[in-house]
Amino acid sequence: MHTSDIQRQNINVRTEFANDVQRYLRQKELEFDTKECLERHDITPSIRARMVDWIIEVLTNFSCADQTFFTAVSMMDRYFKATQERLPVTQLHLIGVTCMFVASKFEDLSPLRM
Repeated sequence: MHTSDIQRQNINVRTEFANDVQRYLRQKELEFDTKECLERHDITPSIRARMVDWIIEVLTNFSCADQTFFTAVSMMDRYFKATQERLPVTQLHLIGVTCMFVASKFEDLSPLRM
């Protein structure tokens, strides 16, 4: 059996499960659709975009994993979608920071600390 460079680098990854994992993740992605997540809130898409830029800047400065960024933004958007009460712009920073801290706990070997 010939092993690829990727398989050698990821010896703990079971490649025979790759298609099942990919299918599961796609299914979960559809369950957590975040389209129109801002429609009930005072937060506009441009203000959200500025927050996303700031999250990139902070996570880069702290040398966090790339996946930390994606997890943080996903959590933030899912929070917007799930929250029924109207969120003011003044809460955006708190929400963003909280999502970064939680995402870092999931993704980073040395998570962010307060």
